[in-house]
Amino acid sequence: MLTIENLLAIERAAAALVDPLSRLWRSVRADADASVVPRSLDPALREALMAMRRLLSVDAVAIELANRAGDELIARAAAGLDEELTIGTGTRAGERTAAKVLASSEPLMVAELPSAVAVDPVQEGSHPRSLAAAPILGHDHHPIGVFWAASSEAERFALVGQGILQLVADRLGAALDRIEIFERERAARREAEQLATRIARIQRVTAELAATRSSDEVAATVVRSLDPAHGTWRGVWLLGEKHLELSAESGDAPPGWEPGWEHTVELESSSPLAAAIASQTVTYGVTTTSTGESSWAVLPIVTHDGARGALALVARGADRVTPDLRAFLALVVRQAAQALERARLVEAERQAAERASFFAQAAQVLAEADDLAATLVRLADLAVTKVGEICLIDVVAEDGHLARMAAKHRDPALQPLVDRLLAEFPPDPRSEHPAVRAITTGEPTWSEDMSEALLRAMTLSDEHFALARSLGFRSFVTVPLAASGTVVGAMTSVSTSHSFGRDEIIFAEDLASHVASVVERARRYESVFRTSMILQSSLLPPRVPEAPGVVVDTRYLTANQGLEVGGDFYDLLVLPAGDVLFMVGDVAGHDRDAAAQMGHLRSAARALAGRSPTPSALISALRSVWGLLGFERIVTMVVGLLDPSSGELAIGSAGHYAPLLVGASGAAFLPVPPGPPLGVEAPRSDVWRGKIEAGQVLLAYTDGAVDERTVGSDESMAHLAEIAAVGERSPVAVCDRVVAGIASQRRDDVALLALSLDPS
Repeated sequence: MLTIENLLAIERAAAALVDPLSRLWRSVRADADASVVPRSLDPALREALMAMRRLLSVDAVAIELANRAGDELIARAAAGLDEELTIGTGTRAGERTAAKVLASSEPLMVAELPSAVAVDPVQEGSHPRSLAAAPILGHDHHPIGVFWAASSEAERFALVGQGILQLVADRLGAALDRIEIFERERAARREAEQLATRIARIQRVTAELAATRSSDEVAATVVRSLDPAHGTWRGVWLLGEKHLELSAESGDAPPGWEPGWEHTVELESSSPLAAAIASQTVTYGVTTTSTGESSWAVLPIVTHDGARGALALVARGADRVTPDLRAFLALVVRQAAQALERARLVEAERQAAERASFFAQAAQVLAEADDLAATLVRLADLAVTKVGEICLIDVVAEDGHLARMAAKHRDPALQPLVDRLLAEFPPDPRSEHPAVRAITTGEPTWSEDMSEALLRAMTLSDEHFALARSLGFRSFVTVPLAASGTVVGAMTSVSTSHSFGRDEIIFAEDLASHVASVVERARRYESVFRTSMILQSSLLPPRVPEAPGVVVDTRYLTANQGLEVGGDFYDLLVLPAGDVLFMVGDVAGHDRDAAAQMGHLRSAARALAGRSPTPSALISALRSVWGLLGFERIVTMVVGLLDPSSGELAIGSAGHYAPLLVGASGAAFLPVPPGPPLGVEAPRSDVWRGKIEAGQVLLAYTDGAVDERTVGSDESMAHLAEIAAVGERSPVAVCDRVVAGIASQRRDDVALLALSLDPS
């Protein structure tokens, strides 16, 4: 039976044994950039084992840790055994003594073992007679290893020895957990920093190219976007009639460099630039001269109608064009291609001034577009006033099949017949239909005269042929709908009165570019929206950790008006003492910079929470390192600390909305002193202190939960309190009611965090 003296002895011994691990953890926390790898634990583990062996006066002690699959134990550290024979030895789960302790998660003490029997492979040759083993448990009580001791004496282990073993195993599990969590947080912080840098660079280049209006401006902007760190020399050539012309350059080529990239490059030459234009492929290489090696890259700038130019870069030294630089260069030339395409369209519109009135109407349709199908129908309606009597628009769906989106006739009396072309006879992707050819080849196709043979080849059946004859098909032009280098559909204009001429074909191509922009914009909206949602969800905590004694529910609703993500966030963590630290906040702005700063701020707050475990301390710590973290946006934030055992609550605010406390008598906003937002210098924040009682729910939220824009701050907050107060008082129920009361069309994101004391 364990006495109080025994228990005190166990505690003192355990404290001494885990001191090496404690020192390791403190050194890791003191240096956030320290390299912590699995082998860093070995000296601390061995020091602890040697102390254990001396304390228990046993022959051998060892630590065996489970692999990731949990089906094998690997000897990690030992004292009293030949380490060359033991470290790294594996034991399958369920085999021998230590593996059985891992499988059962229960301690084991064997007073008398049969002689000459090894209880584990790591003990081969030691022949122990008594053994004590304890499981090492992780934070979720999942076994991650075994800590054991063996002696050549029978009945060597008493309850005290076994108790010391188990307590040290528990402390070891906690230390391993802390280091693993720290590594995950640090990796997340670094990833967020890298993501923020990449996004900033991408946005800067995109914004600068979007402002260009001519080909030369595009070339100059591309060269300017590449700093000397990317290459010692940069240049952009643009395509002329029969040659490439250097439009912009920067930097100095290495001495002795002879790349064959003159100011003017003939398309028939052997220059890497001419080859890139001809093949439309990226080329990388290394050239050796008397002065050393130089890496180079040539990237064609390809628009939907072919290569329009090329970007070349030279850097001193081999292997200087890294994968990251290649990815950035690829992004730059894609953006440059789009910018060149925009410049070409501007020039084409200037040359077609006589069509300005028509395209003004088309632009109005585009500006009012909110539904792809309806917009295409309106554009087809507009097209038949200028090109032919019939307009058909076919779009490539996501699954690859052709969907006929619009079919219009200039004469309303004949529209029912054209409606049949829409509903009954869309193009068969396996046929020779002009729309299929245009989409497949990316080239327009037309005929001045539609003979009976041609008409039969274009139709799917006798019924289809008869319908086309009844409509009087005479001439057609089919133009691919191409945007950003991708064919997304085809537009077919049919004349029943005359043969199409060159001007009408050019006009159809111009109109098709407008139609393509609608389709491409709709697709881009969906793609960017989906990407933004993935980015935002990856920056938010995947799940809120379980907090003993506390019931928690969270919600996040993204804005559905616009493409960009926001910077609203929530987080909750359980401190070592058992207190629950929670935070809800909002980074100013509604773009990817805001989302990136949100992820960075969460990581920084988590990293500082260990040293600043109170609301005011954490807010002050964030203020003190704001400039070092490089944050450019202000942030409002509320931080709370809850003691689950007593319900005592402390809340600090950096310019954020006061939390709402929902109880039996209604709902009221807590009088939390509203300090200045983060990013603004301020003295130490005041803290509101109070208590949450059983049956009460505390709700923290962001501005998307209130409707200040339309009804004002006071009325919208009163409405929030009214909704939260009526009904079941649980975090889930309160969040459900608040979400149900938020408008379906939102310009702001919504973050909610509700908690209450666990009634069980």
